[in-house]
Amino acid sequence: MRLRTALIAVPAVLALAACGSNDSDTDVAADDLTCPAARTIDDPAVADAINSVQIDGQVTAVRVTTDSDHPGEQGIAIDLCIIPTLSADELRPIATEYAKAIKASPLADTTFAVWVENYAYNADQEIVGDVKLKDPHFQSNLWNGKPSADAENARWEVLTG
Repeated sequence: MRLRTALIAVPAVLALAACGSNDSDTDVAADDLTCPAARTIDDPAVADAINSVQIDGQVTAVRVTTDSDHPGEQGIAIDLCIIPTLSADELRPIATEYAKAIKASPLADTTFAVWVENYAYNADQEIVGDVKLKDPHFQSNLWNGKPSADAENARWEVLTG
């Protein structure tokens, strides 16, 4: 439980450090934004699932975490940098593609939650446009396109943005 709290709290602290809401971030020109350096995904099964999704941007980090409330399972957090930054509603279908890829992989039975976050840095290296979604019920959600794409997209909880 503590690790899950830490996983949620760190991005929230970073978002607060940016001293701006998503509304003010729209004033930053896309040309003034940069992406964090991408980190290698160490786990081959995770890398295969994540890299199977094509986006107009980049995956900057993937973290696999455990939680004492979910023994033998992991959570997968995916950090993206898509410029210009996205709203929560714009991020939902992209997050859904990652959920479908994980659900179709060998990771499906051992993943309890998925987080997808998009952000960039401004010229002062402050986080802007931070939007974070979570599927806390990954095991019970089928992620198979049914009953509809809209219903799947609505499953995501908005944590920031």
